[in-house]
Amino acid sequence: MIATPFQVKRYRGDFDGIIDAAPVATNDETEGYYVGFRALQTNGLSWTCTDATEDTAVWAADTSKDSEIGASLRAVSDIVARYCNNLFIADRPDYAKMDDVTYGVDTLTFDDGVFDTMLHAGDSLLIMGSGRNNGYYFAGTVAATVLTMTSDFAVAMDDTRAQVVVNVSWPGGLREIGARMAEYDVYRRIGSAGLAQESIGSYSASKEATDLFGTAYPNSVIAGISAYKRPRIATGLPLGFEGYVL
Repeated sequence: MIATPFQVKRYRGDFDGIIDAAPVATNDETEGYYVGFRALQTNGLSWTCTDATEDTAVWAADTSKDSEIGASLRAVSDIVARYCNNLFIADRPDYAKMDDVTYGVDTLTFDDGVFDTMLHAGDSLLIMGSGRNNGYYFAGTVAATVLTMTSDFAVAMDDTRAQVVVNVSWPGGLREIGARMAEYDVYRRIGSAGLAQESIGSYSASKEATDLFGTAYPNSVIAGISAYKRPRIATGLPLGFEGYVL
């Protein structure tokens, strides 16, 4: 996946502080917290303090936007890869796996070979050749032959078949652009997005807009994306595999 939910929410800025672990009862007024304090955890979870009393503080998780962020990140990953003409597959040849894959609840089981040398928890990856699960994901936990996805980007049950799983290396600057795109999708996009100007009676307003595959992201959101775009060269190979040996 091009960015994490944490990156999207960090760019949004709707928080008062960043925390590493889930808040507990002792994260209270003595530590500077107060009722209404909004904390953003580094795993992407949002929390709001509803009671800051010493030693009995209460925190409520806010997951109201999490599913939308997940859906947007998956779409943005595909949009950016196609626009840039690059799947951003990691350069190392051993960061690819071609094997028969059996799908379970949020898991992929590979019939052959060691898998935990290829991916690590938190890595971005791409599945190709699946009936229902093609696309970008985040690795959750990784064992010798079993990969469990993060809950935000779970896989669906599918037939056992030969598939390709590759490690993806998104450039840091492109991750920030992807986070901005997802933030725009979830929090700011409206029905009139993409219009250069609109008028209602005596009211008139101009908007900043562009057209990236017909998705109409403002220039301020996708600024810098063209630096990552590759020229299209007809090779007969799938997008992103030019010069890459599996």
